[in-house]
Amino acid sequence: MKSILFSTSLLLSMINGISASEVIISKSGPFDNYDRCEVSVKSATLYAGSSHGNQLVESTAININSPAVLKLGSKALLHAETPYYRWFQTQTDYKVRSSSGHLSTYYSRGFKNINNDSSASLLLREKTDQICDDLKEFKLLGSFILDLKIGNRIFKDELIIHKKYNLIFAEYIVPNSFTSKINDLNYKNGKFTFTIHVKEGNEEYDALFEGTINNHHELKGKAYILPKRSLLGTFTGQRN
Repeated sequence: MKSILFSTSLLLSMINGISASEVIISKSGPFDNYDRCEVSVKSATLYAGSSHGNQLVESTAININSPAVLKLGSKALLHAETPYYRWFQTQTDYKVRSSSGHLSTYYSRGFKNINNDSSASLLLREKTDQICDDLKEFKLLGSFILDLKIGNRIFKDELIIHKKYNLIFAEYIVPNSFTSKINDLNYKNGKFTFTIHVKEGNEEYDALFEGTINNHHELKGKAYILPKRSLLGTFTGQRN
């Protein structure tokens, strides 16, 4: 009886101490539309790509019953079995914030495996899947036609960004001229930057693009010539 009261006290203390931005549950793995999903009290965030390269981040406002989720999580953690390892190329993990305040894995499969067939584990994974898989896709994934205005001329270029496995592949195409791999793509909640290498005729330089995308998949922004960051032009765009 004392241990139950003690656990309840810890849980209530943890719930009261959690800020709106702290992650309560998460899942990571080789999913089709994202690599990681983190759910806090008032938002859920999807991640795709590598933190050392091209990366997409998209947050959506939500409301969850955090006390119920944490209570379910504390039960799931009690039934997590001892990890075992095998040779496997991918890794999927489900985590929940424990009474100690840390995100702890209660179920995993892949190279590291933690079996957990408890009803609490199954319900929590279903809840996590429901939240994460129902989120909107990354607005910046897809093919876009850009109108790049340089001086008095407008050039119709193409921007292609797609996800494959846990990587983001992107390229910038200037028809009948050149194609450049996109580097250092960083997108977060409607704002993005990326660089390309321009090679047209005798001109060769790096260009930085900074812009925004709205819920209608419309782009707008500016492009700069590096390293001096002199203005190259402005652009607008629309997903194909």
